[in-house]
Amino acid sequence: MKRGLAVILALLLAVLPVMAMAASSYQDVRDSVVRMYVIGTFQGLDGSTTKSAWTGSAFAVGNSGKDVQYFVTNHHVTGNIGGLYTYGTLVSVEMYVVYDDMSNMISAQLVGTHEYADLAVVKTNSPTNARKAVRFYDKSKDLSRYDGTVYTLGFPGVADYYLSNPETLPSNADQVVIGSGKIQRVLSHADTQ
Repeated sequence: MKRGLAVILALLLAVLPVMAMAASSYQDVRDSVVRMYVIGTFQGLDGSTTKSAWTGSAFAVGNSGKDVQYFVTNHHVTGNIGGLYTYGTLVSVEMYVVYDDMSNMISAQLVGTHEYADLAVVKTNSPTNARKAVRFYDKSKDLSRYDGTVYTLGFPGVADYYLSNPETLPSNADQVVIGSGKIQRVLSHADTQ
């Protein structure tokens, strides 16, 4: 299982830079994005426990046209059990996938992670049709007309501070924050060593 998950994470890492090219537009990808809501329990040096919450973004993966149950997020969003933080040592996390707001969220469990690539896969307790699986770029297609534009889609944590009612965490497709940029240079793995 761990080896299979490592292969999945490696494949995702290879296609993430061109993910926005997978669909006809970033609008299509927007329907796969969810907000992650995580509650961490920390143990202090004195034995006391403290809870703290944070948010992140994820996107749905699975078979096209089928209900989804797996989401890809960042490793840092899922927490680092045993890691030392301001509140103490992180001893446990509760993770939720938020579909529209906090009244429509479902529990999720970590099924795999790659700390160096900062990627993680979570699985919800039951499949949903509230989001669509993202389509990835087909490398066999002609790239000659690709202009290098890439898009980022998600719910950046800093945006949560400016919500008029942050307790609800609005998370439907209309609230997804979209940014864009251009790829200036592509390095292979060999170039980075």
